[in-house]
Amino acid sequence: MTNTENLEIIAIENLPKEGEFQIVQILINGELIMYCAHNDHSEMLETILRKYEIRPIKKTITTMLGEKDLPELSGKKYTVLGMGRAKISTSTNQFQLPYDRSKDYNIGPDYTFRKILERQFSDWKIGTI
Repeated sequence: MTNTENLEIIAIENLPKEGEFQIVQILINGELIMYCAHNDHSEMLETILRKYEIRPIKKTITTMLGEKDLPELSGKKYTVLGMGRAKISTSTNQFQLPYDRSKDYNIGPDYTFRKILERQFSDWKIGTI
């Protein structure tokens, strides 16, 4: 496991102004990124890896709806650190940190991100649900 506590988040992508959304916390080429969207976590992971021109290895899982190909949680240039949901209110500068678990991967959020967000966004109210 990579020690991320002293790193800074270089990008928070697709962050909405208000409401609840899904997040993927990922280390790409040694840099922290938090990707936000309303898609499934597997779709989000594919989108961000495609953006950074990374081709993931896929694994096939069986769900109640049939088989599904998912990108692996780590590869040559990336490691997923956590997945979950979050809430934001830009009008009140509040960010409720990730909670819940990814249904695609059955992993939860990486709470080291809270310390990093608190350090980088000291004028925001960072909390957990």
